[in-house]
Amino acid sequence: MSGMKLFSKTKSERTVGIDVGTSAIKVAELEWKGDSVFLSNYAQFSAKSGISAGGGSPFGTLDSQIATILKDVLKTANINTNKAAVSVPVFSSFSTLIEIPAIGEDELDKAIRYEARKFIPIPMGEVQFDWAKIDHLSSDKTFKILTAAVPHEIVNKYYRIAKMLNIEITFLELETFSAARSLVSTTPEVILVLDIGGRTTNAGIIDGGMVVMHHNIDLGGTAFTRVLSRGMSIATERAEDIKRTEGFNASNGQASELFQPTVDKVILEMEQMMDDYMREGGKKITKIILSGGGGKLIGLPEYMQKTLNIPVELGNPFQLVKTPSKLGDVLKKNYLELTTAIGLALRNEE
Repeated sequence: MSGMKLFSKTKSERTVGIDVGTSAIKVAELEWKGDSVFLSNYAQFSAKSGISAGGGSPFGTLDSQIATILKDVLKTANINTNKAAVSVPVFSSFSTLIEIPAIGEDELDKAIRYEARKFIPIPMGEVQFDWAKIDHLSSDKTFKILTAAVPHEIVNKYYRIAKMLNIEITFLELETFSAARSLVSTTPEVILVLDIGGRTTNAGIIDGGMVVMHHNIDLGGTAFTRVLSRGMSIATERAEDIKRTEGFNASNGQASELFQPTVDKVILEMEQMMDDYMREGGKKITKIILSGGGGKLIGLPEYMQKTLNIPVELGNPFQLVKTPSKLGDVLKKNYLELTTAIGLALRNEE
């Protein structure tokens, strides 16, 4: 629990990021040599039954079960580490952008906590709390503050799992921040990152390289499979195959019609989020980046771009990382799923 800083950073010559999702565990190991960063190893485990360490129905998964899976994943990939950064699901947190009167540094933390407790449904004493001032939205009269709170219940679960593995958690971080770090370098652009996971989707607005707003959407890749299976009266396995190999471009056109209502729900929430940011004084979104396994849905970027009239592209979590040529073909299949794990391992600066 101690040492959890949702917005702070760390430094090391070799870093490991562990992303425990609702249906998969991803691990990335990076090696730092001078000004270059190299992918030294990675691993992934997927499970249909759900394995998340926090939130939703998978929260009941035993610590020992997750620890056993992680132990096997690390052993199989030959990743030997006694330290790691770990992601926290956005849906297990309480995060909001608040406004307070401009005050002195000595009173700032107290004022932020007082205001933030209005948006946190459990006592402040039961959460790990952190905040960051958004300078470009603030003024001489008011400060805009991005707050984040994670229940001790969730935090403690991760530390229990780490203890079973004899691993020290260097920091816990919300998924949105990890994804932004691997996908978006410092830029004046205002970008929305849409990370589509197995069961949920995280939307984050990055302005000037900093996460300024984020939101969890209760729809993910499994929802696409489910609507295909039900709508076409086919087995889940067949629906998954069509989703992965044909997507929106399925030859009979039925898949596209079935996908659209689900995707439109995601788009509606994205539009609401973008409108909220504009009302907070932010600038218009200039680009949308897709990540996560669901982001690879064939035809999805084109459909979203046509609907929103905003450029949409697939992300590249390895834009700051050099990868071994021998892993080229393998990474082409898994690269978007590793977005958060890579982002965790990248949290390393002078």
